[in-house]
Amino acid sequence: APPKGQQVRLGMGIALLGALNASLTYLLVRKLMRKSERAIDPEVVVWSYSLTALCVLILALPLTASSFVWDASASAWLALISVGATSVIEQLLVTLGFRGLSATAGTLMLTLEAAFAFVFSALILKETPRLQTLL
Repeated sequence: APPKGQQVRLGMGIALLGALNASLTYLLVRKLMRKSERAIDPEVVVWSYSLTALCVLILALPLTASSFVWDASASAWLALISVGATSVIEQLLVTLGFRGLSATAGTLMLTLEAAFAFVFSALILKETPRLQTLL
């Protein structure tokens, strides 16, 4: 495993790329909701998002199948299914929200995700924030 400092930098870089990709996704969703001749249902956006993710995962399966863990506990499976369900609900709500907001206002509202995650980690997971987190 790489040294701790390298892991942190790598993790920050990957998270930054993820945030950049998410912002581009939200802009594209907003463009779809606004610029089309016929209004696109939010469900269509969510299902196409899910279908695309499924195709990518199927293509990546040969590279990742050996590290997949099948014998996880029931609570771990429930947590994984919950992650998937909340992700679908989140995407649907964001897509519905972008129907009525500008891309600028919508993406600014999405910055609240970090604040909510911070509060939930303290309240639900009982995690004590580190000084780096507060900065």
